[in-house]
Amino acid sequence: GNKLQLQHQGVRTQDTMLIRAATHIAAGLTGAVAAATAAKRWSSRPASLKTPSRTLTIRPAGLLGNEPVFAQTMLRIKDPVASRGFYEGKLGMTYLTFLEFPDLSFSLYFYAYTDVETPEDSIPQPERAAWLFQQRFATVELTHNHGTEKDPEFTGYANGNSDPGKGFGHIGLIVDDLDAAVGRLQGADVPVVRKPGPFKDVGSIAFVSDPDGYWVELIQRGK
Repeated sequence: GNKLQLQHQGVRTQDTMLIRAATHIAAGLTGAVAAATAAKRWSSRPASLKTPSRTLTIRPAGLLGNEPVFAQTMLRIKDPVASRGFYEGKLGMTYLTFLEFPDLSFSLYFYAYTDVETPEDSIPQPERAAWLFQQRFATVELTHNHGTEKDPEFTGYANGNSDPGKGFGHIGLIVDDLDAAVGRLQGADVPVVRKPGPFKDVGSIAFVSDPDGYWVELIQRGK
């Protein structure tokens, strides 16, 4: 009896903590109205999603030490100017910084969904790298091998979705309005690989492609 009571009490405590956290985050982002919406959205979720089968547990440590961060996914690109137009101009990501290695003939460009203040490109590279690698959000790392943008014999990289080179699939983004998002991208001449529609029983998705042919999955946000 006491054990069951303690377990139920722990679940209620966790629910309260999560509701308060959601409310606090939303309030900081969009004000009191968004905070109330976030709390209401949480409280209206099915009990199976709100109430875990056990009380709070500590995330497994793994072998990487304390608080590892999923930092980046790397894609090789042909032209950094075209890629910036897509990832920043059309997907709305923030350009973070770049790292250049002239002796190795390649440069790295980093993008993410974040509002952090980014360093000027004129700041010395070691300082920009130190800033980048203290962030706690995931980034897209675009690798440009110098010269590919003007090499008429360069045919591009395998996008991972066809042979030869099938393996890598795509990156995925969650959006508020899938149909509207795809419509805007299509109007901006972004190739649509798969039109919006349901996929099995998990919701609606679509696929578009970037300038190098890599697929970007767009997922309707869960309601």
